[in-house]
Amino acid sequence: MQEETKILSLNINGLNSPQKRKKSFNKLNRMNLDIIAIHMVHVKEQHKHLLNYPKLGNRFASLSQYKKRVVVLYTKESIVAKQIYKDNEGRILIVKATLNQKRVVLVGIYAPNGGLEQFYRKLHNIIREIECDNICIMGDFNTITDKN
Repeated sequence: MQEETKILSLNINGLNSPQKRKKSFNKLNRMNLDIIAIHMVHVKEQHKHLLNYPKLGNRFASLSQYKKRVVVLYTKESIVAKQIYKDNEGRILIVKATLNQKRVVLVGIYAPNGGLEQFYRKLHNIIREIECDNICIMGDFNTITDKN
């Protein structure tokens, strides 16, 4: 029987406040998750050290020079993972990992409010180039659910 993998995708709306960062990281740590995808982190490239929290595992990030956007993935230390793509806008982050002896591609996104078609076309083209049958896309898709 395969082990269950615990994954969380969270839109956090900023982690610049030391109090919010401490509270959020401590809560995430208590949840004992294997993979955490956090979006809308709003931390600049030069402040990436603020996202270091070893108890959550290995950190991968697509950061921007501006204090907006940003996608961060944390994987437990026991998970073999490698970042294979990040954009310069803090919107797309792709990590290859091995979970339960299976290769998996983890994709964290923070889609823009406008220009969705262009963004998703770019994302689709990037993912098509990756050879993997197991893909997990997490993030803020900035879409509206159609109730019909």
